[in-house]
Amino acid sequence: MKTKYLSIISAISLAIAGISLSGCDKEDEPQTGDLYFNIENMDNLVLPQEGVDVTTFSKGKKFIVRSNGNWQFVPEDETEMSWAKVFPMEGDADGMIRIYSEENLSPVQRVARYKVFLNGVEQPQMLTFSQEGCEPFLKLSTALVTLKRAGGEVSITVDANLDWECSVEGADASRFTATAVSSQEIQVSTDRINDTGDDITATLVVKGKGEFSDITQLVAIEQLYATFFDDFSWLPNPKAGILGWNAHGSELGMSSWTDEQIAHGWTSISTWFYYRDKFVKFGKGGYGGDACSPAVPELGSNTNATISWSALGYGTSKNVKEDHNMFYVAILGPGKIIGCSSQGEMGYTTGYRDDNGKNVTLDAVKFTFDDNAWMIPALDSTATVIWQTPSAQFSINVQGMDGTSRVVFVAGPGTLENLYQEPNGKQSRMFMDNFKIVEN
Repeated sequence: MKTKYLSIISAISLAIAGISLSGCDKEDEPQTGDLYFNIENMDNLVLPQEGVDVTTFSKGKKFIVRSNGNWQFVPEDETEMSWAKVFPMEGDADGMIRIYSEENLSPVQRVARYKVFLNGVEQPQMLTFSQEGCEPFLKLSTALVTLKRAGGEVSITVDANLDWECSVEGADASRFTATAVSSQEIQVSTDRINDTGDDITATLVVKGKGEFSDITQLVAIEQLYATFFDDFSWLPNPKAGILGWNAHGSELGMSSWTDEQIAHGWTSISTWFYYRDKFVKFGKGGYGGDACSPAVPELGSNTNATISWSALGYGTSKNVKEDHNMFYVAILGPGKIIGCSSQGEMGYTTGYRDDNGKNVTLDAVKFTFDDNAWMIPALDSTATVIWQTPSAQFSINVQGMDGTSRVVFVAGPGTLENLYQEPNGKQSRMFMDNFKIVEN
């Protein structure tokens, strides 16, 4: 008996469901009067930007159809309207439809239009609804582009959900070219040598098109007069992403560098030297790590120079700073450090190995990161602008360099004897970029 009643209830439920979904159970009733078609309470329907779940039937937006004929919806442009779904697309007499949509990743509101056919005849009315756009954004991978004295080109990654355009402005704008290589890349270049005796500057302006023209990003452009400059643009790592502090697991140590990358001349005796996306990192775990710059043959004998670079303390995406906040800089080969920027303190030494593998003790400057020179989201959520802040700029003044002189960097308090491992296992990693040598 119980089974019999369950079977009857199931049959009734299926019958009701069929009526609700298709609206087609009145085909045996004679049609009387003029044909009509109407969807109740659907005027000016705007779907939310995040979309209406197309995978769950019950989450669709429900609307009642009133009609005394056979109705059908045909998309005006099926390709352009692939983000929207109406179910069912046809029915007979009264019924119910549900409307779904994918998430709208564009900042522009979009519209879906369906032609309505009644008993096979197209009607003047249409089924129309729209969907809100998302918040517009335009982000760039850097706030500064630096070109060498001889010229060259630098690429900038663009992350945007809107159409944009770029141009160069400033008194020396004609020296530079900005080209939109794709919707995700800008190439800034110059083929002119900087023989002016000073750095040359301009501004790259990237702004949205049309209704988004008020969204603008500015990038400083400079062409150096420096004898040598390295921005590590030859170390691209797309897996690291734009956000430098959010690239754990995507950095590559020297053992993974290509022959072409090794040929740039940077070396490390500890091997704790990595790169992310166009900047380098010292250290891993409790090891501070080291690096030694390439020699610069263009330097004459007994040259006085200012050597500068950008550096940041290591931090996590949760704003946790590394245990140690210091690093050491020395000259390997000819040259004596006679001065340094305000973050440095002279009178130290550091152990290293010369080009013949011999252990040597070098006079060094100890530099300390202040509270505003760390790569953490609290200081710069993009990890791009922080590189240009005054607290991230370091330098030394050197007398008597030549074409064989190299610059040594050692992170943390570790020593050569234990390959720069911190005795208590604490960490002292750091980042560096924009290495430059200017003859005085």
